[in-house]
Amino acid sequence: MGDSDSESDAEYAGIEQPPIIHQLKRILDEYSNDVQIIKELVQNADDAGATELKVLYEGDTFNHEDGGKKARYRKFFQAPALVFYNNAKFTDVDWKGIRQIYSSNKADDPMKIGKFGLGFKSVFHLTDNPCILSGDKVMFIDPHQGNPGKVCVSVKVCKLRGWKRLNIKECLHAFNGRFGFSDNTLDSGQFEGTLFWFPLRHCASKLSENICNDEQVTMLLRAFMDEAKRSLLFLKTICSVQMFVHKSQSEGEIVYSRTNGFLSIIARGYKNPFFFVKIENHDGTLVEKKKEILQELESVGRTIPDQTKMWIHNVFVKVMTFEHCKEENTVKNWIVVNHLKGEPLSTRFKELLSDDDICNPHLVGLAAPILETNSYAHDSGHVFVYQPLPQESSSVTGLPVHVNAFFVLSQNRRHIRWPDNNEKQATDKKIEWNMRLLTEILPDAYVALVTELAKYSERHENNDIYVKSVYNAIPSCEKVNERWMCLAQAFLENIQTKPILLSKSIKWTCPSSAVFIDRALNGSSNRVWEHVADVFMEEGRSLVEAEPHIVSSLEKVRSDHLTYVDAALLRNLLAAYEAYKSKNIQVKIDLLMFLMKDDIKLIEGLQLLPLVDGTFTEFDANAQSVFYEDHSIVYSFPEFKSRFVAGSIANWFV
Repeated sequence: MGDSDSESDAEYAGIEQPPIIHQLKRILDEYSNDVQIIKELVQNADDAGATELKVLYEGDTFNHEDGGKKARYRKFFQAPALVFYNNAKFTDVDWKGIRQIYSSNKADDPMKIGKFGLGFKSVFHLTDNPCILSGDKVMFIDPHQGNPGKVCVSVKVCKLRGWKRLNIKECLHAFNGRFGFSDNTLDSGQFEGTLFWFPLRHCASKLSENICNDEQVTMLLRAFMDEAKRSLLFLKTICSVQMFVHKSQSEGEIVYSRTNGFLSIIARGYKNPFFFVKIENHDGTLVEKKKEILQELESVGRTIPDQTKMWIHNVFVKVMTFEHCKEENTVKNWIVVNHLKGEPLSTRFKELLSDDDICNPHLVGLAAPILETNSYAHDSGHVFVYQPLPQESSSVTGLPVHVNAFFVLSQNRRHIRWPDNNEKQATDKKIEWNMRLLTEILPDAYVALVTELAKYSERHENNDIYVKSVYNAIPSCEKVNERWMCLAQAFLENIQTKPILLSKSIKWTCPSSAVFIDRALNGSSNRVWEHVADVFMEEGRSLVEAEPHIVSSLEKVRSDHLTYVDAALLRNLLAAYEAYKSKNIQVKIDLLMFLMKDDIKLIEGLQLLPLVDGTFTEFDANAQSVFYEDHSIVYSFPEFKSRFVAGSIANWFV
C-alpha cells in the first residue's frame, strides 16, 4: 500500500482528565486547612472591588432532615455553616472563574492577586456543597456529581421561588435575615453583594475526611482575628471586616468544652459583631482614595511611568473585640506608602516586567506604626502580598516595617519563591523577579517611607512619639533576616543624603551631614559636654544623638562617612573659628578638659590656658614662658600675674 494522507487513517484523542473529586483532593493537599482558607476569600473580595467583608458562623443545626426530590438541594442550605459576605457583585468573568480548576483569570488583570483561582477551592477543606449567591444568580457546586457537566448549577434569583427542585423554605431558613437577604430579594431578583454559604462537613466524604466542628471553627476565627488586625494595611479596596457568631443555647444546656464556651460567649447574633476591624484616614475618604489609586494603577498597567508615582496615607486601624462580656477597643496609627517606581530602571527589570509568565506590576508598599506607648520591636516586620503571608520563618524579615509587593509565590501561596541556599544567582526568572524587587524597587520606597515619617514628625512639632517612629523604622542590621539584608543595605546606602535624623537644634538632617555625639559622652561630665555641644551648634554643625541600632547599622554600610564629635574635630573647629576666645572662663576650661582627654598635643595653638590675671594665652612651645607656682609666690609678684598659670587649672594639670 502507498502513502496516505487521508483524515480517516489517523486516530485522535483528548487528554484524559481525572474525576473532579480527585483534582480537588490534589488541591487540598497543596493548601493547608487553616486560616489561609479565609484569607483566600478575603483576597477574592478585594479583587472584586468590595469595601467590606463580613464573616458569620451559623452555629445552629438545621436542614438535615431526610426528604424527597425537593430535598436534593437541601444540603446546600445546611447548618452549622460558615458564611462570607462582601458588598461587591460577581461579573460574568467571576462566574466563569469560580468553575475553573488549575486556572484563573489573573492573566487578564495583573492587579488581581487570586481571582477565584486555586485558592478558592481550598474551601473544600470545610464543605462538600458550597453555595454562592451574587447579584441576580445563585450557584450550587456539587463535586460529587458524576456528570462533570452538571457539577455547577446556576439559577436566577427571581426563579428560586418557583423552581420545583428546591424547597424555598430551606433556602429562606438559611439566607433570610443574613446580610440583607429577605423575601424581597426573591421578588426583586437582585442581591446586593455576594454571599458564600459553606455547610460544614459533619462526616467524612470521598472528598475529605476532615470534619469541621466547633473546635476547628474556633481555631479559624481566632487565627483570622489575629490576621485581620493588620490585613487591611495593603488591601486595594476592603476597609472593614466584621465577624459574627449565631449560636442558640438550649434551655438548661451546660457548656463543657473551652471551644464551645468561646463560641457561646461571643455569640451576639447576626447584627452585633464580636470582632470588628476598620481602617480609615482623618477625613473618612480612604475608600474613595483607594479606588482612585486603583483606577490610576489600572491605567498604568505593567508599563513604567516617566516619573515615580507615590501615594501616602496616614491611617488608623480600629479594632473592637468582644470577649469576657465586654467590648475592648484599640486604635493603631500607621504611615503607609505605596510606590510605583518610574524611569530609569534596568533593562533586565523591564524585560521581566513585560514577561507574561510573571504578569506582575512593580507596585510596592511599606507600612510603619506610630506607637504612643513607644513599645517598638525592631524586627517585627512581615511580608505581604496584599495580605500577610503565613506566620512562618520564611515570611519574617527582621525589618521594623511591613513590606508589600507582587512577589511570585509558591503554588499554595504561602511562601515567596527564593533561590536555593547554594545558589548565588537566580536561574529562574520568577525568582529573579523577586530578587530584583528587593534590590531595585523596594529600597526607594523604603527611603520614601522613612522621610515621610520625618515630615510627619515635623508637622507634629517633633513630639517624642513621632521622632521615635522615625528611628524605629530604620533597620537594625543585627536583626535583619539574611534574605532581606540586601534591602536593608540598599536602604541604608540611599538614606545617607535624606533628612531622617533629628539634630540637637531640632532640625532634621541627613547622616552624611550629621555629627554623631554617641562616643563623645564617654568620660565627660554633663557640663563639659554641654559647652562642647554649644560650640558645635554655634558653628552650624548638626549634632545628632541617634539610637545605638541606627549608628551601628550606618557603620556597617558606610563607616567611613560617619562623623563623630571628638577632640580632634573640636580642635579643628576652634582653630577655624575664633568665637571661642570670647567665652567665659568656665567654658574655656571645659573645652580644654575635653581636648586634653584624648591627646595633649591637640591644645597647641589654642588660646585656652588661663592665667592669674584672668586672661588666656596660647599653648605654644615658642611663646613666652609662663609659670606654675604656689599661691603665696604668685602674689609676691603682682606685676607679673600675666606670667602665672591660674591655680585652679594648674591643679588639674598636676
